[in-house]
Amino acid sequence: MHRCLTRRSWLASAALAPLAGLIRPGTAWAQSPADALRLGVSLPLSGEAAAQGQALLLGAQAALAGASVKGRPVVLQALDDAGQPERAARNAQALAAEGVVGLLGSWGAACNLALLPVLESARLPLVGPATGSEALRGRDSRWCFPVRAGYQDEAARLLTQLEHQNLDDIALICADDADGQDAHALLVQEIARLAMRPAVSLKLQVSGANLETVATQAAAAQPQAVIVAAPTALAARFIKRWSGQGFRASVAVMADTGAGLPPLLGAAGRGVALSQVFPSPWRAGRPLVRDYQAALRAAQPEVASAVPAPVQRLYGYASLEGWFNAQVLLRALQRGPREAGREPLVAALEGPEFDLDGLVLKWGRGQRRGLKFSEMTVLSADGLLQR
Repeated sequence: MHRCLTRRSWLASAALAPLAGLIRPGTAWAQSPADALRLGVSLPLSGEAAAQGQALLLGAQAALAGASVKGRPVVLQALDDAGQPERAARNAQALAAEGVVGLLGSWGAACNLALLPVLESARLPLVGPATGSEALRGRDSRWCFPVRAGYQDEAARLLTQLEHQNLDDIALICADDADGQDAHALLVQEIARLAMRPAVSLKLQVSGANLETVATQAAAAQPQAVIVAAPTALAARFIKRWSGQGFRASVAVMADTGAGLPPLLGAAGRGVALSQVFPSPWRAGRPLVRDYQAALRAAQPEVASAVPAPVQRLYGYASLEGWFNAQVLLRALQRGPREAGREPLVAALEGPEFDLDGLVLKWGRGQRRGLKFSEMTVLSADGLLQR
């Protein structure tokens, strides 16, 4: 197995402060050249999902630092939505009014779904919603371009791996939010396809009010494996409760749930399997990862110099996703005319495939699926992610 990152480094990366070059709302355009290409993003830079939002932004900023397209500098305006869909929609409206050419995706299904009416009315393309929600892939929206694998591909990989381990009796613990409901539907579909046995399927309230009841009911079903699809902090509480009861069933979590989970689990995380939808950000043998790591080191040289290689607290799956999405958007802009514009950007995104070190994206009219890549990692006793 590949040892990825120490628990101490996970704790450091979860904080992720301070972000290099974070532009405060309303200042980016005043400080940029008149011919700058304007991009925007709405992310949870505060609130429960702040660590994920900040990491996504750090990766995007690293990808776009010093970037230009046909002589025009690229400027990214970031607005905080605190993980609230209505704020995300307002942010997108404000960015559209400011004349952005395109948006990078927000975090989570609810916020990205809230952006769709804005994208349609403003005819504004969005690249890389940070969610596997199939609702964004199944809709007939010309303006949303998913990058990461959807829940369907992720669920298939996760359940196939459990099947290979002869773990057929599955307990599904899914939150009653947009991501949880979407993940649940795809997991149930894949369980049926693989002829596995759903031992029990339980809905976990986002407030956590029924956590004890759900844990008790799941234990009574005596599953061989438990799959959790819930917000990170809530999932950590459930897994700690499950671990504290001494149950031996394997625990696996979806990629959205696993983001930022290890530092919250401590010793209770031993053996927990985490689904990932991007390659390991610590495997520098891959050219794409080497480029990402170089960009992150350049973005935060004080952090890079403080931690000896190869253990770097600034690397992580979320910042790699932010970096990757920004790279795709930048390459699409480079394909279009110097004047740029929203329609030419869509045409470029729907054009020839994008191949970033073997990770291939091919969109077209009516085709809005992203990558198919997914893999599993496991937490060890000392807090290391292993493959």
